[in-house]
Amino acid sequence: MKKKAALCSTLLFSTLVAGLLPISALHAQDLWIPSGSPDGTLSFDSSTGLLRLPTVTVRANRADPGRLLFDVVLTHVGGETFRVVSSRGLIPDQECTRAEVASAIPQLRLGMTVAEAEALIGCKAATSTRETDLKLGRLVEASWVGQDGVPNSGSTGYVTGSVIAIGVSSNWVPVSGSTPSPFSVPMLLSSSGGPAISLALREGVFESYSFASETSSRLCADNALVAGFASLQKGDSLTKIDDFLGCDGSLVSTTVSASATQEHYTWRSRSTPLFTSIPGELQSSSIEVTLLNGAMTAATRMTSTLQYPSSPCSVDEIEAIAKAVAVGMSEEALRALSICPARSVTSVDMLASRTSQYSWSSQNTSDSIYLSVNRSLSVSLQEGVVRSVSLRRQ
Repeated sequence: MKKKAALCSTLLFSTLVAGLLPISALHAQDLWIPSGSPDGTLSFDSSTGLLRLPTVTVRANRADPGRLLFDVVLTHVGGETFRVVSSRGLIPDQECTRAEVASAIPQLRLGMTVAEAEALIGCKAATSTRETDLKLGRLVEASWVGQDGVPNSGSTGYVTGSVIAIGVSSNWVPVSGSTPSPFSVPMLLSSSGGPAISLALREGVFESYSFASETSSRLCADNALVAGFASLQKGDSLTKIDDFLGCDGSLVSTTVSASATQEHYTWRSRSTPLFTSIPGELQSSSIEVTLLNGAMTAATRMTSTLQYPSSPCSVDEIEAIAKAVAVGMSEEALRALSICPARSVTSVDMLASRTSQYSWSSQNTSDSIYLSVNRSLSVSLQEGVVRSVSLRRQ
């Protein structure tokens, strides 16, 4: 049996009176949740009447900032009413609010310890290992991400991989995934979009601190980005780069060590929508620049096209493309193949090189976890020539 409930990762309840909730208040987004959802975090069990939600924001009124509850269990008591059975609250020093992280950024300094940063920000750090080198030792990152009402999980990122989309419903598809970062050095990213701070420690000794402020990005004219990129040269200042590209860049992150200050800026031509029609196509363009002590050391222009055809490629079509493509083939010949359109095309232009990647994937469903019923194909090119072909079962 399937029960229709509008569920989000964080849900807004307009009222919470004597533990009773109208289920109509949950209708923020329509999803069909199977009874006994396999992940165990978001499900309604029709046999017991229990509704389990990972997080719930409780507000007395629209002006109330609310409070967050975790692992909420509710029981159906009839009609559209559910009663709260159990929940878990948030420990204060687990939460790094946006205001706390933002106000701490100007007070960061070289040589700061994790304990000093925790005292300054007001919440516990989340730590993770970034790398372990035989000669240099282990590099550990302690991070704080500004996100109200959520435990600090250190959700900073060094994201790579192609833009992907998941889920197809009727003639609309939600756009999700991450844009690959062309930076050759790690760049601090906040998954919440809020301010973030991190300390890098090598074998427990301070190496650098990084921060990302919460700033709004401005969209630039695509033709200006294309024309301006050709004029960029190593050593250019931020002012000169802004002039070439026709608009001001957005500061993504800053890393400060004893020897240098490194800044990452981005210029984008358009933002990614939440939904696109099927069939449809999404195109985006951006330029990302690294400045070291105020002078440009690297610049990358990335263009991406996502295609959403009426019907996905079949396994036979993808395997036929894999057989037709060969190392050394030109990009023009690859584009001329009319077997099935590529799902995504990403091109990365650096100051002296250009790489591209074409991707295809089937979207078959199977009732058995033991069978691989899909195929994915990735073709990588350098300077307009095919360099590698990868066909995989999925």
